[in-house]
Amino acid sequence: MSKVLMVIISVPMSIWLWFSLSQSCVEQREWFCLAEPVKYSAPRVSHETGLKPAKYYLFSIPSHHVQILLKRGYSREDIFMINKAFERRRETHAYQRLVNPIPLEDLYPLAVWASEIMGGGIDPLILVGIHQIETIRLTGVGECAFIPDKHGQVPLVLGANLNIPDGFNDDEETQKLVKWQKRVKSRFERESKAFLVIFRSINEKIRHPRYRLQGHYLLASCGAGALGPMQFMPTVWNSYEREVCRELCAVLHAEYVSPYHLVPAIFGAAALLKDNSRSMGHEPSDVRLGAEEEFKLVSAAYYAGSKYAESYTKEYGKPVYKRAMMASERIILFSPE
Repeated sequence: MSKVLMVIISVPMSIWLWFSLSQSCVEQREWFCLAEPVKYSAPRVSHETGLKPAKYYLFSIPSHHVQILLKRGYSREDIFMINKAFERRRETHAYQRLVNPIPLEDLYPLAVWASEIMGGGIDPLILVGIHQIETIRLTGVGECAFIPDKHGQVPLVLGANLNIPDGFNDDEETQKLVKWQKRVKSRFERESKAFLVIFRSINEKIRHPRYRLQGHYLLASCGAGALGPMQFMPTVWNSYEREVCRELCAVLHAEYVSPYHLVPAIFGAAALLKDNSRSMGHEPSDVRLGAEEEFKLVSAAYYAGSKYAESYTKEYGKPVYKRAMMASERIILFSPE
């Protein structure tokens, strides 16, 4: 009788113990822990007493990023929104034109995340504005290629087919044209080499030859040859790739990140904006939507570089500012406490 009783008690106890140990308590597995990780819905939380610390919830973003965001004053609800946006967009690549634009409910949280981790606290709306203006201008991702296809159906980036005439001509207009052609040809050769590094790095991570990408499939803007949803020049991306990979490669289970990958591209853009703003004498955290002139200037530097930023404030900085203003009216801004 006692053995039967022991079996009756031990079986449900064993089932309960197994179920308990299968639950994720993130830092440690206590035998009494039955807390289920929150994966989909973020509870409404605040900094009131009595709430569980963030370590008891399961985040996909790196844990040290969570701690940084908490220290900067973001609520757990904000971090859940960032985490959900990352889960939805972690596999979003844009080798070809995006079928649908990235919605603000995903784009803005990702921009907030990138701004705090790599952008020095620069206004996330500047990242939103740049991505949207590139999409509207139809330069986002692009329609040309660095590498020709077999049938010649994909146009090449400007400079690929330039034939600079030999000889010397005293005509001033001809000299200007030749100088421009040499400059464009030189830029194409430089960016083409950098593109090949990106192209080979992407294909090296694809084990099966059948699934490797063709060179003409990776599109670029037809003028300068910028790549991906944030329109990175190949040479610029190669200088930021390691920094971005250090923050994201582990969580993306990757050894290399490309400018065609949405999340790394936003992180790289945040780092580039931070460096541009500092090179022009502005702290990234001071570049806000309320400081219109600085906002436009730093936006223009993203497009044309710090040296020529003032010349492009109307052409590029102003449209980015307008898109950022429109976005700010449609979203609930995160407000660090």
